[in-house]
Amino acid sequence: KQKIARPGVVTEAEKGGFRGKFILHAKEGGSATVRTTKEVFATSDEAQQAAAVLGLFIVAGDRRMDRLMPPEYGSLWKGAEQDEAARTKKDADWAQRKAEQEAREVRKAKREALMPLFLSNALSQAVED
Repeated sequence: KQKIARPGVVTEAEKGGFRGKFILHAKEGGSATVRTTKEVFATSDEAQQAAAVLGLFIVAGDRRMDRLMPPEYGSLWKGAEQDEAARTKKDADWAQRKAEQEAREVRKAKREALMPLFLSNALSQAVED
């Protein structure tokens, strides 16, 4: 049995309807997971149901629960799959760019580091004069 914090489902009034928001509070100082529905729904109940589907996907996305849901919720599940895949790809791209940036900074620091200069006694006397 998974030990997760109690999630929350909230509806927000928008122009022309409501949006649902799923909030999964983090354990011990981590950041909370928040997902908002893309669509604006006519009723608060529909928005809440859609947010619950998003939450179910966040908690149990590895299971194919969309097959058990009515068709309107199954399409929300599939949309959540696509959104999470895009989010994962975006996060991976960001992490790769950050790693490349850090590697560039290390190479730049190596290039700009002062190289020790060894001079012979005759050359050092010539430089001093």
